[in-house]
Amino acid sequence: MFDIIGDAIKKIRTFISKQTIEENNLEKKLTIQKVTSSILGYEVSRLLLFIIKLFIAIATSILFNIYLQKSLFIGFEINMREIDVRVFEFQQSIFSGFLILLIVFIFLWSLTGKFVLTTVFYSVAMSLLVFANNQKVELRQEPVFPEELQMIGQSQELLEMIDSKYIALGINILIMAVLSTIIYYFLVRKVILGKYTTKLGLRRIQIKHSIGTYIYLVGRFFAIVASGYILYFSYNFNDSPKVGELLKTDKSQLVGYNQLLNYRVNGFVTGFLYNMPVKPMAVIPEYSQEKMKEIEVKYLETASEINQTRVTNFSDTKLVYILSESLFNPSKVAMLEMDYSPLTEIDKVMQQSHSGKMLSTNLGGGTANTEYAALTGLSMANFQPQISSAYISFAHSQANDGTVVNFYKNGNQDKSQAVAIHPYSPRLYKRIDVFKNFGFDEFLYEGNLTYTDTHNGVNITDESAYLETLDELKKDQVGFIQLTTMQNHLPYGTEFIDRRTQEEPGLNLEDEDKVTFNNYLDRIKATDEATKNFLDQIELMDEDVTVLLYGDHIPGFMSKYADKMSDFEKFGTDFFIYSNHGRSQSVDFPIVSPIFFTNLVAQQNNAKISAYYAVLEELFKHIQAYSREVYYVDGQAKTYDELDDQTKEILEDYKLVQYDLTSGKEYLSDSFFKVTSK
Repeated sequence: MFDIIGDAIKKIRTFISKQTIEENNLEKKLTIQKVTSSILGYEVSRLLLFIIKLFIAIATSILFNIYLQKSLFIGFEINMREIDVRVFEFQQSIFSGFLILLIVFIFLWSLTGKFVLTTVFYSVAMSLLVFANNQKVELRQEPVFPEELQMIGQSQELLEMIDSKYIALGINILIMAVLSTIIYYFLVRKVILGKYTTKLGLRRIQIKHSIGTYIYLVGRFFAIVASGYILYFSYNFNDSPKVGELLKTDKSQLVGYNQLLNYRVNGFVTGFLYNMPVKPMAVIPEYSQEKMKEIEVKYLETASEINQTRVTNFSDTKLVYILSESLFNPSKVAMLEMDYSPLTEIDKVMQQSHSGKMLSTNLGGGTANTEYAALTGLSMANFQPQISSAYISFAHSQANDGTVVNFYKNGNQDKSQAVAIHPYSPRLYKRIDVFKNFGFDEFLYEGNLTYTDTHNGVNITDESAYLETLDELKKDQVGFIQLTTMQNHLPYGTEFIDRRTQEEPGLNLEDEDKVTFNNYLDRIKATDEATKNFLDQIELMDEDVTVLLYGDHIPGFMSKYADKMSDFEKFGTDFFIYSNHGRSQSVDFPIVSPIFFTNLVAQQNNAKISAYYAVLEELFKHIQAYSREVYYVDGQAKTYDELDDQTKEILEDYKLVQYDLTSGKEYLSDSFFKVTSK
């Protein structure tokens, strides 16, 4: 009886146990199905989120590509009449640029793995580029170049040149970017993925090892490699036909002589890539050691003949080169209708010395390039169009034998020291490295100057800069000084404490520029007075001193009126060469390139020159100024084809010398750069 009951209980227990196991197995199956369903839903949601992200990336790239193109026009208004190209070709260039911008976005996204971080960084960087490009177009009629991105490290100095209203706008854009990030993260990402990351307590380990994650990692690696490969060849755009094919760009259509037009016609991105790093000068087929030896012998003989009639050396006289920032005489511009000159004292000096118009290397900017040409005798017109700044690109490491400084290093040892003065930050345009390479013994700049007075706290005055220069001139060992002033640099939104001019009626300027113009007049009038006082002090010095003063370009705000000005008005600035003790000679030059300044100084002081400057001396007899497209002979503009054979020969000799110094193997010997005489 008990055995029967015991067997029954065992059977019941076995049955219950089997039922429990079956129920547990069923529950597990259901759980697995639910987990699988959740993981599948999670992966589908991730795919949906990826598509949304990709759409945002594409939309963002399209938007910034459009605004980069619009930033090439004043007021962000595209004017097709300013572009000599069909609408279809223009639209094609816009689309091509979008692809590169999208690849940049994908590369950053793949590299960081953080979409939000990439979007914010990309948007801020592109917004700054759009703003900087439009500002440069308005002020200088040229776009931003790749090499100028190196100046990001000088953000503090750059911000000081920007109107405060634009800084406020930038802060507002940054706030909007932060708010957009918050909206994306909490409303988009959480809504799409949130329920799948919490449902059934889905563990992170299951998500981490899901097949979608592996696909994501492989895809991300591929994206880094592919986009990085394309960007590498984009960096080498000028040497790689592959990128040109991607952009559907015929490089023969690139406009090297007018970079703004180049960017406008081919699109910002293509124009930007066209200006990626290249050698300073294109290869000259005739360049060889034998050819350079022939040129050296030829001009050593020429220098000896010139020096037979000259009785002084450069180092017998102390020499000051003054690049006067944004100095030009507005009374010589017809559209301004001024009936008086704000530079009366400078006008008097010009009437009694070597003086005239200098052909500026840039419109409304390019100070460092003009400074470079004056110090080295090397023409920016001979460099490849992609070289927007010699200082940034290569001047800090180029051969320096031809600089005017060498006349003092190789001359009178009592006046062998050279000093550079720039009352602003030394970091812009790599001036510390450049001046060191050029042989300057000391560089005085904002931070180590004795005189630092400003007007309304804007820029250090010319009066202070002149006082600093006088102190250096009094030092026996100092023979040469390069002064680059800052008083007349933008911004022009502040007035001097004591206004020196009255409002100008009848100016053909926009209302917003009239106030700017009057503030500018205040500043150049102060320059005029300070220059007179400076030269009065020079005249009282016992030692012979020669001063070359020149304006580097017209002020940036005048660039927008370039189409209403003649070439001489928009590219011509005043210069003079003054020598104390009655040694100045009155000679007027219609137009002169800054590469010839040292030769003109030598002529006025009757100083001997090297074979290098003999090349420039001979060239000056035939061409007094030139740009990439125009050559000025006795004040008349000519094309290259209109030059005679002798002029072309000397010009080609000069280009070969410049190539040897900046892009070649430096075949020319030291003798070529030293003063010789029979």
